[in-house]
Amino acid sequence: MISQGTVDRLMTIGEVLQATGLSRSSVYVMMRQGTFPTAVKVGARAVRWRFTEIQEWERSRPRAEGDLERAPWSGGAGEQARALPLVVIQNGWRFEFNWGETAEVQGDTRP
Repeated sequence: MISQGTVDRLMTIGEVLQATGLSRSSVYVMMRQGTFPTAVKVGARAVRWRFTEIQEWERSRPRAEGDLERAPWSGGAGEQARALPLVVIQNGWRFEFNWGETAEVQGDTRP
């Protein structure tokens, strides 16, 4: 918190996005959910965020732990990790890419 007599700097949305790495829509969604500091209205169509509240929010975020190499779409705790294939269809040809393997071409898929 700030001490008595100090002025808390106000941040623009651009500064908040740069400081947090969030998108504009994520900031507003999280504000509505009550999980992000609310903005201060400074004009008819202008809002700002208190620097100290953004700092406190950043400090409250959990640290990344565990297996950071695991793909986010893989199995949960105790399950074997598996990556989903990437399927690309171009000019009637279907290409399927499995991570760590070569591409599999499944021929002309045109009707």
